[in-house]
Amino acid sequence: MKILTVIGIIFLSTFLISFLVAGLIKLISITINYLKLHKEQQNDQHEELTEIQSEAAGQESELEVVAAIGLALQQYFEDVHDYEKTVMTIQKVMKPYSPWSSKIYGLRHNPRGR
Repeated sequence: MKILTVIGIIFLSTFLISFLVAGLIKLISITINYLKLHKEQQNDQHEELTEIQSEAAGQESELEVVAAIGLALQQYFEDVHDYEKTVMTIQKVMKPYSPWSSKIYGLRHNPRGR
């Protein structure tokens, strides 16, 4: 009976180890395929970008003119927005009478001079 138990444990452990190794290999394979696909997409984007840049190279003078016109319009509209109606109002503020600021209570003679 012990021999059957030992064989069963060995069989079960071998099955689990082989299953884990197969799963690990599958995971590595999926990761490698994902990285390849991601790299191919980056290469495609890079090729599209170089095509767009090569097409735009012939249109540089036109694009510079368009950029200059756009910048001038932006500055113009910012300046127009900054103008405001400048109205200055001056109102006299009435202060209550205070004897502390009255000149009639000022000294007429030097008190130390006597």
